[in-house]
Amino acid sequence: MTSAEMKSDLSRVFRHARTMAKWLICLLIVLYLASGFYSVKPEQRGVVKRFGRVVTDDMPPGIHYHLPWPAESVVRLRTTEIRSMTVSFEETKAAEGEKAPKVPRVPKSTPLLTGDENLILATLLIQYTITGPKSYLYNTANADELLKRIVHDATIARAAGTSVDELFTIGRLKVQTKLKEEIQATTKAYELGIRIASVQIQKIGPPGEVAAAFRDVTSAREDRQQLVQRARGDRNRRLPRARSDANDITSKAEAYANEVVERAKGEAQRFLAAWKEYDKSKTVTSHRLYLEALEEVLPKVRKMISNPEAERYIPPPITHMAKELNPGQWPAPTSKEPERSSPARSEGPAESIP
Repeated sequence: MTSAEMKSDLSRVFRHARTMAKWLICLLIVLYLASGFYSVKPEQRGVVKRFGRVVTDDMPPGIHYHLPWPAESVVRLRTTEIRSMTVSFEETKAAEGEKAPKVPRVPKSTPLLTGDENLILATLLIQYTITGPKSYLYNTANADELLKRIVHDATIARAAGTSVDELFTIGRLKVQTKLKEEIQATTKAYELGIRIASVQIQKIGPPGEVAAAFRDVTSAREDRQQLVQRARGDRNRRLPRARSDANDITSKAEAYANEVVERAKGEAQRFLAAWKEYDKSKTVTSHRLYLEALEEVLPKVRKMISNPEAERYIPPPITHMAKELNPGQWPAPTSKEPERSSPARSEGPAESIP
């Protein structure tokens, strides 16, 4: 092979190499430009940055394009997902040889001190969603760590103003509601881009050293509630009966009062009518009233009728009333001479006196 042929072959090879290099560079440019395409899922929102500066913080779902790296970049966050965080207040002991961090990012887990100076252990479950992707990503170094500190401080402050009885019984729901409001207000002030969905006290109880005493107190509290409920039930049974008796007595008293009033009105009207008749004819009316009084009185008393014109004197019979009036005048009766009843005595309603 001559030198001319060799040069021709080399030139042909270089020519093919340059062509391949051109095609390769074009392919790389196309791939580089195609890397700017990205997709956002329905549950996500995109944050687009251009040279480190946020240009779009709420990119909707779908397929979008941004300038390839390093000009622009995109961060996708799940904004519809409900995230959970657990904050515990438990008794923890540091391991032997473990050194405490110089600047702790989250407070250590310690028991809660209540308003009546009791220590309790609790575990809180915080559920939240991301409403502002830009604020969540770039307003703080670590939004989750800051949220945990906010929950920790708010729980300590709320427990310090609440008694242990309220935390264990009826005040638990109220504490959860207040904690949610306070945590939401603080995250809004810090512009964390977080919405608190719920705050739940998952577990609450006394420390192990006083658990037995707390159980005794709880048992006594349940006994008290049972006694109170029993007393209320007895009261509810007695009150209707007492009200019924009171209504019955009131009705009888009102009826008796009405009867007495009506009777008095009738007697007054009768007296007025008799007075009018007496005023018209005093002699006849007084005689009639006298006879009516005798008719009413005589049937109720003992009567003895005697005739002074009889031929012989018949002593009056020894009656029970006569003995009561003059006990020393009448001798005691003997068995030989029994008492005789005088034929002149008769009992009954008054007929006439000649």
